Amino acid sequence: MNVDQSDEQRDRAQPWDATLLERGFPFREVSLVARADRRANDPIYGAHRWWARRPPALLRAILLAAAQPQDVDLERFWRLYAAPGSHLAGWRVHDPFIGGGSTLVEAARLDAEVSGGDVDPLAVEIVRYELRPARPNAIREAGSDLLDHVRRTCGHLYPGTGTDQPLHYFWLHDVLCPGCNKRGLLYKNLVVARDRGKPGAVVRDQPLIVFCPDDLGILELNHAERVEFRRVDRRWRINEGTFARNRYHCPHCGKASMHKELITGQAPRRLLAVEETTKGERRTIRGPSPADLTAVSAAS
Repeated sequence: MNVDQSDEQRDRAQPWDATLLERGFPFREVSLVARADRRANDPIYGAHRWWARRPPALLRAILLAAAQPQDVDLERFWRLYAAPGSHLAGWRVHDPFIGGGSTLVEAARLDAEVSGGDVDPLAVEIVRYELRPARPNAIREAGSDLLDHVRRTCGHLYPGTGTDQPLHYFWLHDVLCPGCNKRGLLYKNLVVARDRGKPGAVVRDQPLIVFCPDDLGILELNHAERVEFRRVDRRWRINEGTFARNRYHCPHCGKASMHKELITGQAPRRLLAVEETTKGERRTIRGPSPADLTAVSAAS
């Protein structure tokens, strides 16, 4: 160690010391993290299949624990585990049986100097590829090719209006009441979008955008806290809908039904609104155009 070592380096285990891995490794907690992480889709490990890859979450914990003294505070250990950073800078990690590369990849992410080998040349090539930084130009080219392919194959299903590009689609489920056998729309309230001026939120020209259940028209309102509006000779309460307290309340017969009875997942959907974006301007929300409805029909 250098004489001007940092506080973090001074807190590390020395090669001759017992470590957290040997004396106080939190087996139960790490196993729970590894179990929760098992379905995570990490692009590095998706580069190539490997028949016996060890859980990356487990390897990260082992590596960090091996570099911490036995009496380290576990809260500090978990802070290091959760935070990106060069927690193993200055350490060397060697794996003589690299396999799918979990040990070396996780060590490299912690800024350790890594090396390894394997009797299987395929394992060596896989891990060498995993550890090689991607070329920025290659990423840009691949992204451009992907976008071109998507535009050619399904761009017609997302029609824009001039320079506007569709960003989000809003749908309502059209469910069948098991009581009266009549169809009705399922919704909790009439809000499509609301801008309360919070930092980081989408800024809109109008702070409240709602829909009318009678004709599904889209309305822009000038106050985010409006509680009702008038349309088609009727007043509509903005925060009221057909779905409340985990049940759909049929507007025809009043029967309360759960999703299981309605088979909501298989119910047809109606396109309510489209949110569009234009470069240099704020997002807008509009009702579906004939081109949108034609695209929905083509997609189905």
